[in-house]
Amino acid sequence: MTFKQKQFLILLALGLVFSSILRITFNLNDGFLFHDFSFTPPLPLFDYAAEGSQQSELTSTLIGYVFYLIAAVLFISEIKKNQRWLMILLGLIAITLYATYFEISAMVADMQGEYAGRHAWVGPTLFLLGLLIYFKSKNLPED
Repeated sequence: MTFKQKQFLILLALGLVFSSILRITFNLNDGFLFHDFSFTPPLPLFDYAAEGSQQSELTSTLIGYVFYLIAAVLFISEIKKNQRWLMILLGLIAITLYATYFEISAMVADMQGEYAGRHAWVGPTLFLLGLLIYFKSKNLPED
């Protein structure tokens, strides 16, 4: 296992923990208002609410998405020679960027008093896709 592979795995694990397992709920409407700190199972694998939901608080999933982005960007050099898996890794980056944008826009909406429960929780899905990329990278020829 190379250093980049170890680094990728560690950052993926941190992404899963902070996007799905360790959950801090808060609001930003009247400054930072802490609601809850909890440990949750990383289920469902994918939860998307574009228009709104019963979820009236923001969560700390953005922190996990940042770890996923760092992991993927740093891992590009490890997998860049295999075009197929590089495209899959770039897909992981694109999905993570979209989820990050979605969470940031939810925070902005909350600061403006317009938050309606919109969220894009894709942490476990990103983790599984990252694991798939990791296991494939173990089989790629080293330089």
